[in-house]
Amino acid sequence: MDKLRKRLEELWEKNSKNKQFFEELGIKKDNFRKLFTENGNPGAKTLLKIANSAGVSMAWLFGETEEADYASILATAETERQRIHDQLGQSERLITSLQQLVDAKDKIIEDKDIIINMKEEKLAELQNQLQALRESAVQGIPLLDSVPSPDDPMLPVRGKNTAQKNIGASRK
Repeated sequence: MDKLRKRLEELWEKNSKNKQFFEELGIKKDNFRKLFTENGNPGAKTLLKIANSAGVSMAWLFGETEEADYASILATAETERQRIHDQLGQSERLITSLQQLVDAKDKIIEDKDIIINMKEEKLAELQNQLQALRESAVQGIPLLDSVPSPDDPMLPVRGKNTAQKNIGASRK
């Protein structure tokens, strides 16, 4: 209430000689002075009239802000709105970047799972081939569908380097 009285006193000092101000309010000059000098307790309608006539905000009148006029309040509000807008823009960019990272992580996990499945399939295939080889060896079955002849140039020659044998074969 002290801030309100102080602000009413400021308006009194500023407008005490302005007859039109009091006419707009519909309050006599002396009655206005009583609002802040005696235990005056103006109602909401009276305070709204005072704020509108003086061109100040109710927030200023009650001491909640230092900006007295609406233009200052609007400028402050616009600055704050722009700051919040900028922060939202930054937040949206961060959210987009995070979503891209999550998508990339999901793709990596998906690729990893595909690779693991391929390795497991290959391992199972190799284990089956190994088992078949073991069974063939136990039963004495040749591992190859056809047995190569001893003259096959692709077979290693005992006692000779394979490359030397192949060179010798090509000279014949």
